[in-house]
Amino acid sequence: MKRLLSIIAIIMMVASIAVAKDKEAVKCTLTLLDGKTVTGYMVDYKTKTNTYGADKVLTISKVFIAEKPGEAGTEYSANDSKKIVFTVDGKEIECLSMYILRNNTRPINLKHGSEKGFMNVVYKKDGIIGFASNAKEVIWSSTPPVMELPTYVVSYCVEGDEVAVPYWIPSDANSIGAKTGLRYCFERFPKVAEYIKGKEFKMKDLKNAPLSILDKVVELK
Repeated sequence: MKRLLSIIAIIMMVASIAVAKDKEAVKCTLTLLDGKTVTGYMVDYKTKTNTYGADKVLTISKVFIAEKPGEAGTEYSANDSKKIVFTVDGKEIECLSMYILRNNTRPINLKHGSEKGFMNVVYKKDGIIGFASNAKEVIWSSTPPVMELPTYVVSYCVEGDEVAVPYWIPSDANSIGAKTGLRYCFERFPKVAEYIKGKEFKMKDLKNAPLSILDKVVELK
């Protein structure tokens, strides 16, 4: 449960990075693909929306960094960057530049679109990296309008990958077929896929500990 609260706290911090004219700019250090770094303040940003099933995953695709708060910022794209580290209330939040798995494709193939986004790291262990992202759960009804509820999505990658694989959104706990979908997310690890398929594993186990499956990947890979 503490891990879940930590994820939510980090997501809330990243959400607070949303910069409006009346809010303080956020201190950051950006690392470009060539290894050069840019240190300053993020004074604005642009977001990208990806889909995970019927739901939406939100990432920052471009940042505008200035030497001082209040100044006009220079635009930098996630496509041209390795990572960005924000400093919020004295805490560092690392976000890697990643593609998100293309919707409705097999995770084992790691297909992706053309634009990366910065995704905040919440797990790192033995070559496995976990991410938490702001998201919107899309609720369909027989009559408009469609509802979009704020939530979060947890994804993972193997160190060195450029593609993050979303595997958990809280609504999955009650979704029919979610266990099969989760198994596909980890089919590159046959032992993990078999563990998910087995009777011992329950989808509700992830409700309070969505990172626990990554511990199992580390154990069984």
